[in-house]
Amino acid sequence: MKNKYPLAIIALFFSVVTLFSCAKDKIDPAGGSAGSNPALSNKSVLNTPPADLELVAPGALVLQVFPAEAKSIVTVYNEYYNSGPLAVNAIEGILRVDNLEPGIYQVLVKPNNTSFMPSLIDNVVVTSDAKTDLGTIILGN
Repeated sequence: MKNKYPLAIIALFFSVVTLFSCAKDKIDPAGGSAGSNPALSNKSVLNTPPADLELVAPGALVLQVFPAEAKSIVTVYNEYYNSGPLAVNAIEGILRVDNLEPGIYQVLVKPNNTSFMPSLIDNVVVTSDAKTDLGTIILGN
């Protein structure tokens, strides 16, 4: 019995061979070739931001809430940012908030245990590429 589709099989074979024979360094997923994308060629790429764009490294904020039985929730905020409620570590009462833009923040410590009073700390300065340590915040009852 003769194959009814000899040309189709041959065409399929050549399509598969052509597909796999393409060099991967000459295929650009966005279209074009390696010559149009400096990252794929041997040319060096200068990775500098435009002059009017200033890169600022984020800062961090660390605090400890005592007593741990207060089971506190902390919110760090200013006019541009609000962390939302963040739970402190249940054993040590420690909280670290990373990736804060440099600026002045307020820190609200609100205990879940109603035996303790909340605390608001104003004018907390977070600087670029540094850790601001608020130390231990002792909640009164």
